Amino acid sequence: MLINAVGCKDYDHELAQTNNLRAVSIACQLYHTSYGQYPDNLRDSDLAPLLDGDFAPLDDEWGNPLRYQGSDIGFTLTSLGPDGQLGTKDDIQLTHPEPEE
Repeated sequence: MLINAVGCKDYDHELAQTNNLRAVSIACQLYHTSYGQYPDNLRDSDLAPLLDGDFAPLDDEWGNPLRYQGSDIGFTLTSLGPDGQLGTKDDIQLTHPEPEE
């Protein structure tokens, strides 16, 4: 890839990770549509066909496995961020459905 060679902006790992979480979220929502519940975990064999490994990898931009917490009404996906530690300010999280403000 010639991203920096042609003068484009530096690769934004956080934006790429946010987009990855969105792709995994869509797969979990499709799973819910098909099975009437959210998957128990991201390694569910019925979820695998809905994930394109290149498009929605289950590891974050820094090589850590995505965290998934499901419930009857939704789920939360979490990337540990660059520091690889859960619960720090660089974590990237997506909740579905989005909490109301």
